[in-house]
Amino acid sequence: MKASSHKLSPALWEARKEECRRAARRLLDNTFVSKPGDINVEAIAFEAGCLCIEEGGLDGADGRLVADGKVGGKIRVRAGMPRPRFRFTVAHEIGHCCLHAGGFIDRTDSGKTFGIWNDPGEEAEANVFAGELLLPHDLLVPNVRGKSPSIKLIETVAAEFLTSPKTSEEGKSGGVSAKVAGFWA
Repeated sequence: MKASSHKLSPALWEARKEECRRAARRLLDNTFVSKPGDINVEAIAFEAGCLCIEEGGLDGADGRLVADGKVGGKIRVRAGMPRPRFRFTVAHEIGHCCLHAGGFIDRTDSGKTFGIWNDPGEEAEANVFAGELLLPHDLLVPNVRGKSPSIKLIETVAAEFLTSPKTSEEGKSGGVSAKVAGFWA
């Protein structure tokens, strides 16, 4: 199911987000991820669509995906990004490849698109996918179950999963803070 640009009902949008999460979990299963340290975005990109990752060569964008469903492609990432942001950018582009492929793909994404979480559409879908790919529910729960919420816990989880401990300036609801806080809501 491909979401269109028109508004989905809240129930349909929740169902679509769950489809995005399932797609990320399938890819994690296909790459034999069983612990946070196994989440290798470079290997996952190759498994997702024979995608190679290159740093640099982008002005005004954080990431770009150029791929052909038959022969693979490239994810280009802005040079000098902090490792958590690099991983999120790559995971976001993998999301586009897995969720929105229908032949040739040429997408360029900026920090602004990484802040779209609740508007039904392809950018939010790629963000939901990326959040699950980097912070898979089944691996995250054991790290927070039975523990009191704290900044230290969020920092510990972020370090283990190589993600950002804050939700970022754009308000990414898939960040560690938001996901961990969701267990105590």
